[in-house]
Amino acid sequence: MTVMTVNNVPCEINVSRKEQTLEAAIIGDWVLDAETPALDAVLAQLGDGMDIKRLVFSTEALGRWDSLLMTELIRLIDYGAKQGIQVDTTTLPEGIQGLLSLVYAVPERGWGAAPGDSNPMAGSHWQRRTANISR
Repeated sequence: MTVMTVNNVPCEINVSRKEQTLEAAIIGDWVLDAETPALDAVLAQLGDGMDIKRLVFSTEALGRWDSLLMTELIRLIDYGAKQGIQVDTTTLPEGIQGLLSLVYAVPERGWGAAPGDSNPMAGSHWQRRTANISR
């Protein structure tokens, strides 16, 4: 019987700035049992959207990934969109792009809304969330 041992490559996110673009390099294995790096430094560099106008991703050193990475990417994308920053997801792997498309394809519904109820705020919320996401 062969036992497979998985050694996770520590996950990290490094940022570099070029003019008004912030590049977030996603490195290592972003899996649920990994120790997640704090995104606070990245969010702080994004700031209020006054200095940084665009967020791009680099994934050349990305290893294995699962819902942990998706959760953190959604957090970054939503924060960037809220600050009016253009978020370019085209450099992410196709699988991640596909999942992000699903995440942002359905507008959020208010709590307690029954199926078939129209929520006049859903469309505007959806437009605000996706207005600055490039695919």
